[in-house]
Amino acid sequence: MAYEIYRFTWRGIEIEARYNPHHYDVIAHLEIETLSPEKEPLPITGTGYRSHFHPRGVIELHDAENRGDTLIQHVIDWLDAEAAKPAWKTFVQERQQLELF
Repeated sequence: MAYEIYRFTWRGIEIEARYNPHHYDVIAHLEIETLSPEKEPLPITGTGYRSHFHPRGVIELHDAENRGDTLIQHVIDWLDAEAAKPAWKTFVQERQQLELF
């Protein structure tokens, strides 16, 4: 099966999510990559790229009402949860301080 491709913006960063719900027999594959700025770090990856395998059907269980928006919302929720952690907050603060000089 081919990958489904989704593009969205999170906190000013353009992101592409590629999803194959049937990568292996019981495993789904999700790839997340920053497009603009290219290779921009995210709370889930310092390189702007993340490959994530998970059991098939995890995301689809929540798709009945959203009709396809669940994957994007899943990734946004993941990014928001990780962005709330002290390590990401420190990263953002240090990066902003460097931009002042």
